Amino acid sequence: MKFVELVKAIQSRDVNNVMLELAVQEANFAEQGFALGNYSGCVTSSFNTVMTLVKYVYKKNNAIPENHKTNNKNTIKAVDADYIWGDSFFARWINDRKIIEASNKLRLSRNGQGAFVVQHGTSALADGTKRMVNKEDAFFCIRTAFEIVASIAEKLKIVSGEKKARMISAYTTDSIKPIAGSVPGKPIETKEGRHVPCVLLLDTSESMGWKNNKDGTIPINSLNQALGEFKKALKAADVEDLVEVCVISFDNNIEVVQPFDSVSKWGRIELKASGRTHLNHGIERAIDLIEKQKTYYKSNSVDYARPWLFLLSDGEPSEEDLDIEDEVRTRLQNMIAHKGVIYYPFLLGTNTKKLKSYYPNGDGEVYYANELTEIEFKKLFVWWSNSIVMTLEDSSNKTIISPPPSELVNVKKEGF
Repeated sequence: MKFVELVKAIQSRDVNNVMLELAVQEANFAEQGFALGNYSGCVTSSFNTVMTLVKYVYKKNNAIPENHKTNNKNTIKAVDADYIWGDSFFARWINDRKIIEASNKLRLSRNGQGAFVVQHGTSALADGTKRMVNKEDAFFCIRTAFEIVASIAEKLKIVSGEKKARMISAYTTDSIKPIAGSVPGKPIETKEGRHVPCVLLLDTSESMGWKNNKDGTIPINSLNQALGEFKKALKAADVEDLVEVCVISFDNNIEVVQPFDSVSKWGRIELKASGRTHLNHGIERAIDLIEKQKTYYKSNSVDYARPWLFLLSDGEPSEEDLDIEDEVRTRLQNMIAHKGVIYYPFLLGTNTKKLKSYYPNGDGEVYYANELTEIEFKKLFVWWSNSIVMTLEDSSNKTIISPPPSELVNVKKEGF
């Protein structure tokens, strides 16, 4: 059994759960990465699969640790090693010392405490030695992840202990082959024409829940309404099956609210405001997912236009988010410089310096407004959708940003 098939077996018990859909996506990326020689991507996705499933286990058992709760009882702060390692609920729930030991071997962290630290293809071992991630490293990680997920499946009574042992024994490098024509969790459906990957990276920090002085509305509620308008606009232009959109929210938690998919398949999205502004961690996650989506297109021979990264934020990143800012800024600047993404920031505020700094040489366009009414929020997202449509209609693959509609009279532009 393939890694992704095992995760799908768990997903089949709770088919509408977004976390399980994301786990399937990560498992697919892990196996595809290994098969295509992207070993650092395989390691990272193996880890993300396990952490997403552990997060699912916590929420399913209503066992979220106090230090990982947010003001919104339905969310969890950023998933980290505390979910698996140490005296945690998962250790007691899984009740298998070997699996906890395997989890320790898989551990990833920026401070170098674990077996692997993966950053742009470099593996740092626990003793501080650095080298490139190789095939052996990648298979070690994906097989360890497979063992952990198999134990979760056994605990959920999806597989027996005997079957789990057979599955683990049979999982070898020969089990991992490139999967043509498969989107994580569902068959590929390619409408003829160029596809456009798009990330909506949205600030859901506490201040997004404060009342708007212009019309008395709450920005987070207006944002939810605007997402519906975005979907309607793409559908009206008959491109909803050519635009694959991923929605990521960021506050204390970086949440993939909607994995990459055509907007015609979106479920209901209802964002909540809480916590602080982890802007850089949000950008980091967006970059990772854009790169994975591009790999997916290439492996399935899907023609695609340059990805879009739409960013909406209402403030400066919080202090605890600054530790990775230089690294994230450099990554995004390089992507923009090499035409790997179209960066399209919008600020609810007036100090555009921070969002401009992510452009190469810190110079580029930032649109901004001090506040937006509910109607203006909707117009903003329709404007974004129009820019995507213009990209699809132009075969030159140029960056085409439509001018703001006349209704957005308060929107200003800084740069160029």
